[in-house]
Amino acid sequence: MQVYESRSAEELEQYAASSFAPALAAVPEDFHCRTTLADLGGGIAAGTFTTRPLRIQATRKGIARGDGMDTLMLCIHLSGAGTLQQHGRDASIAPGTAVLFESGTPFDLNYAQTGESLTLQIPRDLLPLRGNEISHGLAQPIPLASPSLQLLRLYLDQLHKVAGSFSAPQRGDAARAAIDLLAMTMRGMAPSVQADDILVEVLREHIRSNLGDPALTVAELARRHHISVRQVHTVFAEAGSTPADFIRTERLIAARRLLADPAQRSRTVAAIAASVGFAELRTFERAFRREHDLTPAQWRTDVSRPGADTAQK
Repeated sequence: MQVYESRSAEELEQYAASSFAPALAAVPEDFHCRTTLADLGGGIAAGTFTTRPLRIQATRKGIARGDGMDTLMLCIHLSGAGTLQQHGRDASIAPGTAVLFESGTPFDLNYAQTGESLTLQIPRDLLPLRGNEISHGLAQPIPLASPSLQLLRLYLDQLHKVAGSFSAPQRGDAARAAIDLLAMTMRGMAPSVQADDILVEVLREHIRSNLGDPALTVAELARRHHISVRQVHTVFAEAGSTPADFIRTERLIAARRLLADPAQRSRTVAAIAASVGFAELRTFERAFRREHDLTPAQWRTDVSRPGADTAQK
């Protein structure tokens, strides 16, 4: 089992950036936070989180300087009170409730009192649920009255204590069991899946798989799926975005990962832009600067600096 101690905002920010998401922390002078983690492999970990009052915020620009992974964090609260804000929702934290949030979008976590939680951390793409089912459950209080959450709490309470004695195959089995219990809990609170929910996930997956195709426009997306352009706009609007915004955002995310990858240093910015579907370098630079207040070249140089403060950007 790994144990991490933080006694200042700087130490907490360093830990957050290395384990979950770049973030900014505000803590009192007598601050102390203790995290224990049982690493189950594949980015999955179970543990405990004990802290004095704190506030930790992840911003869009800070997240953009992370590793690009989208990780889910479940906190089952045993004591203390506070709030979590994400996706425009404000979830109250209280003993006997759980809350789920993700590293890929901004969040604001505020512990008003000393608190203790059981935690489960997994990559989002390992949870066997549709995207809308996961998104619906983010920043939503889950009462411990939920039978599946009761099972998950008991399981995590023992898992982090004994996982250190497991073999690698046993850790893999334990991780899958935890994921299944979380999925069962989430299904209990998810809305029913409608045809439009399925369609928008199909369209999103097609976009992610074809980012390098400069011909991938909203009209072309509609043609390839034998639906109207209006229907494409409608299903994306119901999911809270537009198809053009989604395509552009996914291309920028892919470009950001390549720009930050040391193995891609020999590639020009123009080559990276073209590889993710931006036919014109100027269009790419304009979109990137609008999102990050830096040109791609400036951002690439900045993130390659030793000791670069990823939380501040």
